[in-house]
Amino acid sequence: GVLPGGSGAFPFAINNSGQVVGQADEPNPNVFGGTSSRAFLYSAGTMTSLGALTATGDSAGADINDGGQVAGTSETNQVDSHAFLYTQGAMMDLGTGAAQGINNTGQVVGQGFFNGAAHAFVYSSGTTTDLGTLPGGTFSDAFGINLAGKIVGFADTGSGSDHAVLFDGATVTDIGTLPGFDGSLATRINAAGQIVGVSWPSVPTTSDTDLGLTGVPANLTVAATHLSGAVVTYTAPTAVDEAGDNPAPTVSCAPSSGSTFVIGTTTVTCTGSDADDTPSTVSGTFTVTVTFRPTPASVKADVNQYLANGMIKNAGVANSLLAKLDAASVALASGDCAGAAASYQAFINELQAQSGKGVAPAAASALIAEVQFLIAHCP
Repeated sequence: GVLPGGSGAFPFAINNSGQVVGQADEPNPNVFGGTSSRAFLYSAGTMTSLGALTATGDSAGADINDGGQVAGTSETNQVDSHAFLYTQGAMMDLGTGAAQGINNTGQVVGQGFFNGAAHAFVYSSGTTTDLGTLPGGTFSDAFGINLAGKIVGFADTGSGSDHAVLFDGATVTDIGTLPGFDGSLATRINAAGQIVGVSWPSVPTTSDTDLGLTGVPANLTVAATHLSGAVVTYTAPTAVDEAGDNPAPTVSCAPSSGSTFVIGTTTVTCTGSDADDTPSTVSGTFTVTVTFRPTPASVKADVNQYLANGMIKNAGVANSLLAKLDAASVALASGDCAGAAASYQAFINELQAQSGKGVAPAAASALIAEVQFLIAHCP
């Protein structure tokens, strides 16, 4: 099924009582588009939204134990992803990262950030522990934990490959790969210590001897002034093939240049195709990271845009809001962050009072989030 008013749902895990967790759409007047993706719990014939850590954040339930405790990930108002533990009817914030597994004692595993590095973690009895990496490696991730507290996931080897690993206490053991393969990942471990996962060969740079891609863009980072994301343009790579090939090879990229990229990191895959071969394709990837970075000028522009499209219902309300933003800008120009924060707070107070009256709730929520960012990032 789906959540009330929703249109889709994706199950991710089930426990021995038949309870299911995953992610489903539900109406949310606090966000643009009016819909959020939320963690859900299906139990005894009823699907229930678990909400999120904030009113505007998306969330997803990744795993559930036999006691009905759920591990997952939720966005915050700053659009960071945080791991969570849902227990006794409440969502507990476990810090920046993602939770991906839970055992029957309530220990949670996933990936968090420790001194700026992405490492596997385990949360147990109120304490989050960095599980470390393989020697020479820089990152790791955890996906499963058994009742004995043994944890599986993957880590980089320091030589360009990712290998499945077993975290056991302070020891990180490289499980290796299938014969002739280059990478692997372990997803679950049972009470007997048996481990399942996947292994893959090294990825060739081309799929035949003459077709290739040149000019794959480097990874991009773009600042968005709005929670809906940013339009990103890039130059697509060029397919190269033998001289005189007719028809010439084609290149397509998804998402395409000029698309709106959501806050966070999106992988763009560009594929070159040669219809003469049977078949022949070659792919290259790069990432686009969109960060939430509103500016005083962009917030004023949004107020004017909301007035133009009717989400702010009259010019009097808009002018009052703009006056508070102008006062904040004057304070900022003289380095007075406290004065700017006071004007921004007055702006927030007016939006909260006008939400659902002179200002559409979605517009009020978006503007409040933008100004909260400006308060937190002054100077």
